[in-house]
Amino acid sequence: MSDQNSWKKVPLAEIQKPICGLCMVYVDFWWIVDADRNVLIFRKSSPIANRNENLARRFIDNFKSQGAEGVVQIPVAYIKVKASDFA
Repeated sequence: MSDQNSWKKVPLAEIQKPICGLCMVYVDFWWIVDADRNVLIFRKSSPIANRNENLARRFIDNFKSQGAEGVVQIPVAYIKVKASDFA
């Protein structure tokens, strides 16, 4: 399991705003969130998101140490990435 330093928490409102530049766009995904409704994302810009609500809920226990509390469906989400994330 990854340590706490490999994670960042991003407010839901931030990933719902369209952005310019290199990004990944996720449509109708379920996102794992903490108690403050921040989305959990690996530092390498990989979110913990799933198209299936039941599968997303199964992952909550795996990420409790990072603060996972529940899931939320977001119609469209934008995650900024760097070209180096794919190297």
